[in-house]
Amino acid sequence: GRTARTVERGKQLEGGQPAHADEYVARAGYRMKKKRHDEALKDLEAALKADPAQGPKGVYQAMAGIAKIRKEWKQELECYRRWAEAAPDQFEALNAYAWALLTCEEAQLRDPKAALPLAEKAAELTQHANPAILDTLALSKFRNGQVAEALATQKKAMDLLPANLQAEQRKDYEERLKEYQAANAGK
Repeated sequence: GRTARTVERGKQLEGGQPAHADEYVARAGYRMKKKRHDEALKDLEAALKADPAQGPKGVYQAMAGIAKIRKEWKQELECYRRWAEAAPDQFEALNAYAWALLTCEEAQLRDPKAALPLAEKAAELTQHANPAILDTLALSKFRNGQVAEALATQKKAMDLLPANLQAEQRKDYEERLKEYQAANAGK
């Protein structure tokens, strides 16, 4: 596929000097595959410098992925923030940032209040028809004390799940639903 061709192109650029942003991105992909994250990050930053439009096209997401691998949680959030700011009408960017703010491994970096408007906008952009986006919105509502709304949103997300969804993924949705149901019963 396209990714394999990009990585192969990145391999060809080793030892050379990329001429434009796409070549930096390609070489970064190759270097990430080889777990040479420092070099990959330098290439991704060079790609952004050469063409800031590369950010919303996957560069910020790749940078966040490297930060996550390295367990650099603050840096991961920063990459998602940059992506969401660069693409305020891209539901994937808003959702990724909201999810990271809700689930960050470093608990003190979590910010449910900041996540809620991001999750709401992502849901609006998808016309409340994407189960993954609604799952994020439900968690955001739950973490902001809107338990009944979280429960209703999670139920809608589950109704939209495709029949062929992997059992492990479905289980994640079900576990969150049970958590919201238990909290709602306690109110």
